[in-house]
Amino acid sequence: TGKKEDEKEYDQYSGYQGGRKVETFKNIMLRDPEKIIRHAVSGMLPKNKHRDPRLARLHVYPGENYPYADKFKSNK
Repeated sequence: TGKKEDEKEYDQYSGYQGGRKVETFKNIMLRDPEKIIRHAVSGMLPKNKHRDPRLARLHVYPGENYPYADKFKSNK
């Protein structure tokens, strides 16, 4: 929404000098759109031992083609 595509940034920091990597939302969407959804869902889950198993069960399918499309009827 709005300018998020250009202004939202995702950081990674290794702890070393010069070890900060910044990538925009737009670049991540082009390279790996699944990463955006996983990051968002990970932030919503509780920070405990159940988080990783729950994320392992998360399946993200980029685009409109996914294995269960025939199970859902469109409202069009």
